[in-house]
Amino acid sequence: MKREEIVVSPEALARQREIAQTLRAQLESGAYRTCTVPMPPKFEIIIRYKEHRAAYRCSFYPGVEQVDEKTLRFTCVDYMDAMCLFQFVL
Repeated sequence: MKREEIVVSPEALARQREIAQTLRAQLESGAYRTCTVPMPPKFEIIIRYKEHRAAYRCSFYPGVEQVDEKTLRFTCVDYMDAMCLFQFVL
């Protein structure tokens, strides 16, 4: 759809400007920093499966160590690595 074909009401443009101004003010104030959660320096995740087959299958995920026939261990410093582990092995 071409820009010339779009009809935008003045109210919508005003709301868009208001949202942009509010967002800019909030980002410049730094108030969002009070909402962050402090992260530990390292994550050690231990997962125990009910069946050994599931543990063996998931032990091939990069960085995972199989502790015993039903238990896996994963250590990382990045929270996103921990979330990826959960996505693929749980």
